[in-house]
Amino acid sequence: MTRDFLEYGGPAVEGTLFVDYFDWNSTRPSLLQFQKAYRERFAMGPSFSAADAYDAAQVLFQALSRNTDPKALRKTIIDIGHFSGVVQDFDIDAFGDAHRRPFIITASNGRFVTLE
Repeated sequence: MTRDFLEYGGPAVEGTLFVDYFDWNSTRPSLLQFQKAYRERFAMGPSFSAADAYDAAQVLFQALSRNTDPKALRKTIIDIGHFSGVVQDFDIDAFGDAHRRPFIITASNGRFVTLE
């Protein structure tokens, strides 16, 4: 789900369906702010991987603000459990897995459109 897929795929990729945790059509203020700041800094829109990296850094910063012991980092993240992400809030379980609500997305007219 990158701009390259749409650009190089052209009409051949119309109607392709994806299940992803990233909804580019969201009007969530944190996403709009992230997109604006990213465009100002890099002169292009962010990818899903940029947002995921940002979320990961925020998890790290939040955990380190509570406990700077590197040996306690995993436990601290799991103890916090709930985090506010760019696109949506998410939970990290006892195994360290992130849980987010998936979205169904299609390629339509050269854009990614969220169906649900």
